[in-house]
Amino acid sequence: MQQNSGNGAALRVLNHLVNAAVAAILLVAALLAALFFAWSLQRLHALHEVEEQLAVYQLALSAVEQVSAERGPMNGALGRPSQSAPALDAARRRTDVAFEALRHGALACAACRLEPYAFAAVESDLQQARLLVQTLLGQPLAQRDPAQMALAVARMFGVVEQEFRLVDQLGQDIQRLSPEIAVPVNNARLAAKLRENAGRLGSLLTVGLATDRDLTNLERQRVSETLGRIRQLSELLQAAIVPGVDSEEAKAFNRVAESYFGQSMAFFDATLERMARGDGPTPAAFAEAYVPPMAAIVALRDAELRVAQLRLDRLKDKAWWALAGILAVSLVVVTLLSVGVVMLKRRLLSPLLDTVHRLIGLTQEDTTFTPTAPARRRGGYGRELRMIFAALRHLEELLHRSIHVRRERDALIARLHVLAGTDHLTGLPNRRTFEQRLLQAGAESGGSMLALVMFDVDHFKQINDQHGHEVGDQLLRQMADRLRSTLHRPEQAARIGGEEFVVFQAVARPAEAMAMAENLRLALSRPFSIPDHGTIAVTASFGVALTRQSGKLQAQDLLRRADQALYRAKRAGRNRCELADFDVSAYASRLEDEAARLQ
Repeated sequence: MQQNSGNGAALRVLNHLVNAAVAAILLVAALLAALFFAWSLQRLHALHEVEEQLAVYQLALSAVEQVSAERGPMNGALGRPSQSAPALDAARRRTDVAFEALRHGALACAACRLEPYAFAAVESDLQQARLLVQTLLGQPLAQRDPAQMALAVARMFGVVEQEFRLVDQLGQDIQRLSPEIAVPVNNARLAAKLRENAGRLGSLLTVGLATDRDLTNLERQRVSETLGRIRQLSELLQAAIVPGVDSEEAKAFNRVAESYFGQSMAFFDATLERMARGDGPTPAAFAEAYVPPMAAIVALRDAELRVAQLRLDRLKDKAWWALAGILAVSLVVVTLLSVGVVMLKRRLLSPLLDTVHRLIGLTQEDTTFTPTAPARRRGGYGRELRMIFAALRHLEELLHRSIHVRRERDALIARLHVLAGTDHLTGLPNRRTFEQRLLQAGAESGGSMLALVMFDVDHFKQINDQHGHEVGDQLLRQMADRLRSTLHRPEQAARIGGEEFVVFQAVARPAEAMAMAENLRLALSRPFSIPDHGTIAVTASFGVALTRQSGKLQAQDLLRRADQALYRAKRAGRNRCELADFDVSAYASRLEDEAARLQ
């Protein structure tokens, strides 16, 4: 009896171990299902955020359109003798409504990163431009100053440029979170820019039409530049939209070609000829014929936004189906595992316990227990063992897949970490990464001097204005490549602003820092070859700051002093290097003390 009691205790322990193993398998399966479920929820949440941002993006493009459209009746009113401008008042109300909708939409969008001060700056510039227009409208037509009218038009241009900064920020966030809709989102932006430049082209004739004169050389140059931007935007859209395909985008683009480029541009060319003869139309008559066909450009923009929304809806549907699939698979897996547990105990554990009981009884010479013989079971014990080995092989496959998924996740996290510290345009470190490396270099400098060189491109805005922002971006990328090839340690350089770069290096004396800056200045002064735009030569101004601090390095103070030296170089005529204030006597005294200590 004591032997049978000992056998029963051993069997209970074995049964508990098997139950624990089964519970562990169920827990692993539940954890895997939970991980996939969490990933699906995160993807679905990200798509909802993109949808919110896309709605605000559409409001931002609409606000840009309304400001551009406001210039039409504004131009017409500037060429009329009467102060009454009901069309202008209606256009201003539409602009205010669109801008207020954008403000409320941005505030309600948790994923949008638009700051309130950005809206305040746009509103301030818009009110100043309108105030100048009202001042001109209050004057007799013959007394209106052409320079003031040109300034009013230019200020309205500036308002649109500020709004496009908001549009670009939203568009970059949307394309980063959902690359699948990047093409139509960018096409909508290009269409909005085409609409703005088309309106800007007409506005450039306002002063000449209002004063009944031909265009000046400066005005003709601006007209030529705007025509170039319109042609470039049209080519970009044509390359992005497959021609001849029976799609909403292709049809909308064809209507733009027929309506704006066919009607408006023909009327524009005829107006230039009439102005040259001295019988040009009034600004109001010009706007009434030139502006309406531009509605086709707005329709193209809206078509691209609809395509983006349609693709986003498809992505959301896929995410929902994936979530439902994970739930269904998890339910099936849990059901199968539950059935498997029952079968395991019935088909494997019972014969295993029988065998263990017999072995224990044999070791203790107890022959009173007689289990069912294996031959009497259907298929014996071999079928149960084959099932165990098959389950183990399946579990091994699942573990390999889990490891593969984890490695892909780790690689993605590492890639995102690199991107977070890298400037997306040039591939150089951004400001945050640069400051971290600067602090690390200060802590490891061992008391030697640390030189910081800050420089930016002279008259870079003129390059953007003359050649377009795409050429400016290509120039910045080539400058970054030349900077990397010139420096011994390219990781010590960064881009911290639009056309502003910084470099740091440990030096033994101030002359080495100035020599490094001069070497960079000469390297960057060599002309750059821009595809399709020929050769562009630029210069840069440099500010150099030095510090003797090591572990107590103040990065912001060093950057500030380098920035002050840079602006001193700008004021001194540009294309030069300036050294920030540095206590040379104190440094020389420290060198003498070290020399005395070594002797």
